[in-house]
Amino acid sequence: MLGRGGEATVYEVPARSGEAAKIYAHPSEEKAAKLRAMIAGATPDLVKVCAWPTELLQQGTGSSPVGFLMRKLVQSHPLDSLIVPAQRNRDFPGVDWRFIVHTARNLADAVGEVHRHGLIVGDLNENNVRVTGTGEVRFIDCDSFQVRTATRTFRCPVATLLYWPPELQGESADAVDRTTNHDAFALAVLLFRLLFLGRHPFAGRYTGNGEQPDIPELIRTHRFAFGAKSAERQVLPPPDALRLHQLPTSVGTLFERAFAPNAAMDGSRPMPTDWVGALDGLAKALKVCPASTAHWYPSASSACPWCEIERSVGFALFIGMQDAAGPAGQAASSRQVDVDALWRAITAVPIPAPAIQLLPEPLELRALEAAVEPPVIAERLTALGKLLGMVSIGCIIFSGTNALLAQWGAGGLILATLLYVIGKSSGGYSQWRRSPARQAGADLRRSWKTAQQEIEAASNEFSKTFEQLRGHLAEHKQLRANYEAEYEQLKTKSRTAQTHEHLQRYPVRASHLSGIGPTVIAALESYGIYTADDVAYDRVLYVKGIGPKRASALVSWKQRCESQFKPDSRRTIDAGALAALKQKYVTRHEFLAGTLASGPRMLTNARERIEQTARDRRAGLSGLAERAEALLKR
Repeated sequence: MLGRGGEATVYEVPARSGEAAKIYAHPSEEKAAKLRAMIAGATPDLVKVCAWPTELLQQGTGSSPVGFLMRKLVQSHPLDSLIVPAQRNRDFPGVDWRFIVHTARNLADAVGEVHRHGLIVGDLNENNVRVTGTGEVRFIDCDSFQVRTATRTFRCPVATLLYWPPELQGESADAVDRTTNHDAFALAVLLFRLLFLGRHPFAGRYTGNGEQPDIPELIRTHRFAFGAKSAERQVLPPPDALRLHQLPTSVGTLFERAFAPNAAMDGSRPMPTDWVGALDGLAKALKVCPASTAHWYPSASSACPWCEIERSVGFALFIGMQDAAGPAGQAASSRQVDVDALWRAITAVPIPAPAIQLLPEPLELRALEAAVEPPVIAERLTALGKLLGMVSIGCIIFSGTNALLAQWGAGGLILATLLYVIGKSSGGYSQWRRSPARQAGADLRRSWKTAQQEIEAASNEFSKTFEQLRGHLAEHKQLRANYEAEYEQLKTKSRTAQTHEHLQRYPVRASHLSGIGPTVIAALESYGIYTADDVAYDRVLYVKGIGPKRASALVSWKQRCESQFKPDSRRTIDAGALAALKQKYVTRHEFLAGTLASGPRMLTNARERIEQTARDRRAGLSGLAERAEALLKR
């Protein structure tokens, strides 16, 4: 037996190794008529992307069909295995976001092939799509497709509410003729979940009044949690998720169109061909993260979103295939790096001269200030007024109940004001203040101080870069010891690692708990809760609308799953954890070595910026000095 569903069971056919048989529990003439129409309409292109009926199965000659033969899909996994990170790292080891984008593109193309044959998928969801190791897509349960002949329409009798468009929410599945526009909504949801690593586009945090609506209700009311108008529609995206603006505009716009309120009325949802073009463009616009070669992300994003999410959630979203050559964590494909030689090249870059040497005080400045000193008497009166004023204010403050001290303070303040005003208003002082030579000297000193500050700021950048490089050198030399320490920790945590792996085999969607239906499961998955390993009471309770009762039920289910765990004493360390550890040190080695190799160029560029700043400011000060000197000679 290959699989069992509510209506039928799929078996291997020993006599035909490349085929499988689907046998209905309750065959009917309606199903038989639909199968005959499907077999009559089969083409090589359709059979390439679908587990399509090829031959009817009968219990005896002349009897009604009880099932059909179809091509057996080998070496494939449910699309859900690619969507959920823990399952992806197990079933598709080593793949990164490039593979996900490639698969999403192929999914759109496969839906387009179905439409080109005049068919409607009808119930497009992650459970009826299979993915091969090369990212090729195949549909299963194709007997649920909507099939139209010249005389009748065989409707799709089922629906998955999480993928049903808003205009059909509340309708009976077998009472509706599906259209390509309906498929377009489900396709957009499925593509979104692929690209956003399991997040449902409508599973956000409701900010309105009342209880958190379920996902079908959020779909019905057009509350696209990641859209530009999400806040206006009282729903916000969940934490630790990719954001729409981090995708190219060509892709983000298609999602906005697919989930727009008017899309049902005007049929403006993107068709499969639109997605194929946009995803082909996205695939060409990906770049690798400088911190991890397992992270590929859109060049439209200013920084690697996966690094930020991994830091927050505490586990690896992607585990690369690149292995390490020895405990130091250096990749076999990486070139050997002599960091001591790199450091010698870094320290060979001359340290910039201090700002006072690069831009000394202009010689004209001191001579100019000496020649235009303020009148001595006026200056002394002003200074005396300031001093007397400060003393008088102190007397007033500390006089307390001493009336005489307060009077002295008040009188002193009046006298201080008179001295200060007389000093400032004296003819000599006023003439000195208005002197063009004095103003030119003040401008020259102010400009020189500003230039000094700019050179010092540039010098600080040089020093900061140098210290960062010194830190990178120290970290690189410590890589081996750090790797070996973490390796030992993994060995001591073998049981814990095996426990996590065991719990990851139990998806929440297979828990079969009362009150944990498809919409609740989708909400949990949108908050990164896919398997029993992700379940924690506080984390589950954080998902709005779950409540303590459901959270407790999930925790109890996790405990039951954990009670079935039996550690494998033959395993010393979890393979996935070891791969992640090696990948971590491979990427860190590459980053540190690459930065150190760029160190001399970085420091040389910083030094040149300092010297260029000094040259530019020296030229500007020269003009001010010449002007001041000319005024002094008048």
